[in-house]
This record gives sequence, C-alpha cells and structure tokens, in this order.
Amino acid sequence: MFEYKINIDKNVLRLLGAQLYGDTPSIIAELVQNAYDADAKRVWITITTIDAPKIIVQDDGIGMTSNEINDRFLNIGQDRREMFPLSPGGRKVLGRKGIGKLAVFSLAKVIDVVSQKENSFAACRMDFDRITRGNAEPEDIATEVEKISDEYLSCDKTGTVITLHQIQKDITRSLNYIINRLIRTFDVNSDDFKIFIRKNNDAFAELSRKDLTFTERMDSIITFGESFAYKIDEVRNNGIPKEYKYHKRYEELCAEKSYQIMPYEIDVMDKNGQPIKRNFSFTGWIGTLQDRSSFKSYIDKTYANDQTTRFEVSLTDNRITVFSRGKVGEFDILPKVQTNRIADAYVIGEIFADIFEDDDLIDMAISNRRGYDESDQRYAQLIRIVTDVVAFITRRKEDINSKVKKDKEARGAKDIQNKFLHKAPRTRKALQEKLTEEEQKNFEDELLQFGRAINLTNSTRRIFISHKTECMEFGKFLIRCFELTGLDVKSTVIFSSVNELGVPHDQDIYEYLRGCFRDDLYVIFLFSRAFYNSNMCIAETGAAWATNKKYSNVVIDMGFDGIDRPINNAQIGISLANLDDDELVMKIRDLVKSALSNTGYEPLPDDAFIEQKVIEALDEYKDRLVPPQYMPNRRYLAVPICPKCGSDMKLKYKDNGELAYFCIARRCDGELEATVNN
Repeated sequence: MFEYKINIDKNVLRLLGAQLYGDTPSIIAELVQNAYDADAKRVWITITTIDAPKIIVQDDGIGMTSNEINDRFLNIGQDRREMFPLSPGGRKVLGRKGIGKLAVFSLAKVIDVVSQKENSFAACRMDFDRITRGNAEPEDIATEVEKISDEYLSCDKTGTVITLHQIQKDITRSLNYIINRLIRTFDVNSDDFKIFIRKNNDAFAELSRKDLTFTERMDSIITFGESFAYKIDEVRNNGIPKEYKYHKRYEELCAEKSYQIMPYEIDVMDKNGQPIKRNFSFTGWIGTLQDRSSFKSYIDKTYANDQTTRFEVSLTDNRITVFSRGKVGEFDILPKVQTNRIADAYVIGEIFADIFEDDDLIDMAISNRRGYDESDQRYAQLIRIVTDVVAFITRRKEDINSKVKKDKEARGAKDIQNKFLHKAPRTRKALQEKLTEEEQKNFEDELLQFGRAINLTNSTRRIFISHKTECMEFGKFLIRCFELTGLDVKSTVIFSSVNELGVPHDQDIYEYLRGCFRDDLYVIFLFSRAFYNSNMCIAETGAAWATNKKYSNVVIDMGFDGIDRPINNAQIGISLANLDDDELVMKIRDLVKSALSNTGYEPLPDDAFIEQKVIEALDEYKDRLVPPQYMPNRRYLAVPICPKCGSDMKLKYKDNGELAYFCIARRCDGELEATVNN
C-alpha cells in the first residue's frame, strides 16, 4: 500500500490548520484555485446540508498520481511558482506560498482527496485529529476512499475530487453568502474555466461575473485604463436621470486635479531582495451606488432536466476589491481609505493590479492570502491613489444626494402649492390682484417651507446611539446592519462619531441633543466599562428615562448587571462581548428588527433577510469589533436618598473642599459621604 505523508511539523499544522482562514468562501476558493492551476475547465461545488453536512469540490483537471499528491498537495510551504510558474496547459498559476490547502482544516476535520490521472487512481484521507497527535505515523493518512465518478472526469478521464467531512461551521443558511463571495473571487470566468455550484441535489448553476450588474444602479464612476472605459457608457445610459450622475476617466481627473498619471516609476524589491525600479499602474473602476436598498441580481439557470435554480446575489455590500493575476488578492481595502463620510457607505469598486503578483518581484502577499504587506511601495501607491479618488467621488456623491433631496423637497412643496391653488382659483386670482410681486414670492417661499415641514412630519422616527468614542466601531457596525436592510441612515440615525450623522457644525452640542430628545427617538445604549466615565453618556441615560424613550441595551465589555439606574438592566439587549456566540446573529437580528419597527420602517424585512445582512456586516466588521482598553476613573454613585427624611440628595463641595451628598430639603441637615466606585 502506498504511504502518504504530509510534509509539515505537527505543531505548525495544529496552529495554522485551524486558524488560517475564518470564512467558508475563502476556503472553498483555495480548492477552486487548485483546480484552475491543474488546468481544469470545469469545477463543480456541492454544498450538502442534510444528514451529515459536507462540501464537495470536483474538477476535470489533469489529476494527480500518488507521488504527485505527496510531492505537491501534501508538501506544505513549497513555492509553487518557483517550481511550476506555468501549468501544463500554459496558465499562469494562481497559487504561490503552498499553505492555502491548510485552510480546509479550519472548516473540516476530515478531508478526502481522490484523483485520477492517465488511468492511475490515487486517494487518501486526512483526519486532522489523527495526523496531529503526538505519535502519528504516515499510515494514519488513510487510503480507504471511494473511486471518483466518471461523470466529473475530463474527456481524457482525469480529474480530482476533494470532499470535506465533519464540517465545523454552520453552512445550512449561508449558500447565498458563499455564492456572493465566490462570484467576486475569480476574474477568470471564460469558456476555458467555469465554476458551478449547487445545494444538495439541486441543479448546478454557473457562477459568472457577468451577473454582477453594478453599473445599473450607479450614479457615479471613475475608470482606470482603457479596458474599463466602456463602463462610463453603462453608467451614462442606465435608468438614473443624467442630472444625478457623474462619470469620468481617471486620466481626465488627473488633468483637473494635477494628480500623477499612471504609469510611473516606483522603487520596489526584486524576488532576491534587491532594489529595482518598475513602472506602476493598475486598471479598474471606483464609483458610488444610487442607493442601498433592494439592490440584488439573480442567477437563473435551467438545465436539461428542466430544473431551474435561482441564486440571489446581493450587490449592496460596498467595498473595493483588489484582484491580481485573475483572483482576489484583498477582498476590501475600503476601510483603509475611508473619509469618515456617510457617502463611504455607497462606494464600490474593483481594482486589477497584476504588479502585486509579479513573479520577478518580492512576494508581498501575507501568509493567509487575504491581503498584502502594507509597507510595500506597490501597496502604498495603490492606497494613495484610491484614497484621493474615494475622497473626490464621495464629495460628488454628497452633491448628488443634496441635489436629489432638494429636488424632491421642491417637488413635494410644489405639489402642495399646486394642490392648494388648484382647489382655490378665486384665492389665487385674489392674491395675484392684491399682492405685490415681492409679496407673492414670499408667499411661495412660505408654501415651500410648509412642504418641507410636511415631508419632515411624515419622515420616520429616528435612532439615537449613545456611546463612548472608544466604542464607535460597534456603533458603525449596527449602523451597517441598518443600512444593509435598506434603512436610510442619514435621515434616521444620530451618531456623533460620524460627521454626517452627528451634531451639525453650526450648532451647540448640548442644545442639539436637548432638541433630539424632545423628538420621537429610539435609543440604543452601547454600554462599556468606560461609559459611566462620560458625563454626556450619563446625561443621555437620564434624558432617555426622563422623556420616556424606548431603548435597547448593548453591552460590550461588561455584563448587564453593570448597567446603572435609571436604565433598566433587564430591558431587551444583547452582548457583543463574544462574537463567536452561536446565537449572536439571531440576537442582533432581533435588535435590528426592533429598531426598524420603532422607526416606523415598512414593510419590515423577514427574519432570514435580516440575518443574512447581519452576517455580511459581521464579516465586514469582525476584525474591528475590539473592546476598548478600560482605564478606571472615579465615578460617583447615582443620587442617594436622605436617611433622615427620604428626600433626594445633591452632590456639593464642603468647606474643606471635599465632596459630599447633602439633602435638598430645606429643614433637613442630612449628609452622606460621597462614595466612589473604581
């Protein structure tokens, strides 16, 4: 019997195998990448959720012999491009570091590898627990695996099947999420390479980037390079009124803004670590979406058995993805270039930078293949250019939004005006006869303001998020959840850590907040241990209690028992202390649903839709949701009751400069020491 042996230290396997990647689509993408490098023309992915969940990735590539499984697949850390820069079929290989295959162990405990090449059958089973135990031997990599079905082999009867057993993550509700990620991962869809996916025994549906019709709902776009200039026409000719759109080539923007035009020389390191100069350039596009609601595309595939499979592809997740050498190099660089404008939430883009994966230059990809070394000049130049473009295009987006809003208000006011004057022709005639031209203008202006007031009255109630600045990422995460469900956060959410959602620059913060609490608010408290170090946060709890506002409690680095009066710690709430909580998605779903309901949002999305959006937001923000470091501060207790007369007590300075509580009753001399909590 042939001996299979994984060539890696067991401790490294234990450390990396379970922690290399955190999400299912990235792991599946590694297996699809292997199929591409094996000259496969077709890859079939099956997500099985019934009985024992499993994932099967099958391809019609060149296959592997037993020796090749040992030398290539089980040889971890081998520089693939150094040994085989091109596949046997002449493709530039996508793999490089040789450690991506370890990612499967973060998803599954048991992996079956079955391959056929030139009528040679090879198979092995890798059981993570068996091969990482202290006394594991080569024979612990079993060979009792079923032979591959001819159905999925090439015309030359070659191919590979990899089956993941004992799945460690919940894949029952995540098919659309997996599809949404995979369809954005590879830019190699052609007649020479197609990816198919299905759930259980449904028909296979082909994944194609042609289904990503972003430009249909974009109101602005900047393109890089001639190969993407056609997208300007797509935006120009979509259904959005031309007065609400902006589009331009980057070269034209450079001429206007005195930006450096690509290509230009930068200092880089070759693969031997020697400094050289290389022309820097990339292609692609960056733009903004018209809105965030109901922006979906559907993949409908009908096959010979007349079975149709429909997959929903959500296009609402704003991000700028970097592709290199035909695959995703970094899924989203937008967090690194955000302008802290609300318009950031509408930005979307795709960058194609093959220089990032140039075989003649030093490898700049980080170990988990989910990003790049940010100190590399190639990366620094990309971020610099994208930052400038995002800042520019978000300003244009805000201009567009402002124009849309003004036009909408004007139309609403005009409708009211016309309705009034239409129903009262005699009044109109009398006004024309009796009022001067200036008086008529003033009257029309008042009607316009009346129209705006009507629109304001009919708008949704607002959400106020009370928080310490140190916890602003948690607030942004919740706002992202609201956004993905379709809520217009700019007109609905008050959140001081984002400029467009906070206190207007020309208003006093205390007066503004006082006015907010006079309105119909739904309050979300982000409680942390540092929350009560802020007088403003304490004041907001009191204001919510005094004005009888509905509220929800969110605790970050503390328990609910740490919530002080007057807020009820038994009130509906969630804890974000443990992001791996199996029920966290459902808890956040309930919070989002409660918030939407209390704003009057209609119709309320169904639970499954909200859960999907929460998963998307978690995936985007998980790395940023880190509780702040707590610095203890003196905090005085809530107002106590006088032990003598039962009246409230007030905190005042004594003659010696110390603080104490004094009874507010005139004829009572009750006094208490000011107790301090740490």
